Amino acid sequence: MDQRKISDSSNLMTSSRGSGKSFTRVLLGFLLTSLVLGCAVQTVKHDPVKAVADSSDFLKALYIDKNYPKALELADWQLRQSLTANDLSRLVEGIRNARGELKTLKADSYLMTPGKTMELFYVGTYEKGVLYHHLVLVGDLSTGYKVSGPWYSLEPYPEQLLRRNFDEEMPVE
Repeated sequence: MDQRKISDSSNLMTSSRGSGKSFTRVLLGFLLTSLVLGCAVQTVKHDPVKAVADSSDFLKALYIDKNYPKALELADWQLRQSLTANDLSRLVEGIRNARGELKTLKADSYLMTPGKTMELFYVGTYEKGVLYHHLVLVGDLSTGYKVSGPWYSLEPYPEQLLRRNFDEEMPVE
């Protein structure tokens, strides 16, 4: 009889260890599912046309109205921390000295990038030639877009596989 009790108790121990493994598997499955679902909820939706509309306000303040404090207000906080209104004034003055007055500035293409960023490319026609403008934006369709990095180049920016042209003309006015 004692032997039976011992064998019965060893079976109990084995089955309790087995249920511990089952619990661990269920817990790991739950955690993995939660992680996957949690990541899926954080999708970002972009709208290139809205991005152009939002960034056009910044570009108009910067290049057309020459209202540098307003341009900074419309920019992302990172740009506001790295530049001042005087810095923007010097930037625009340098462009004007080299290329003359701005005649037209048009959105040319866009690049969707991971997360809450997007890049826009503009072509600026000036009295003395063309400049190519590149903006990095932060935001999405629901929150809107802010410029976090403006650049320009004398040469067109290199083509990129995922960069798309706009179907219609989109001037900054």
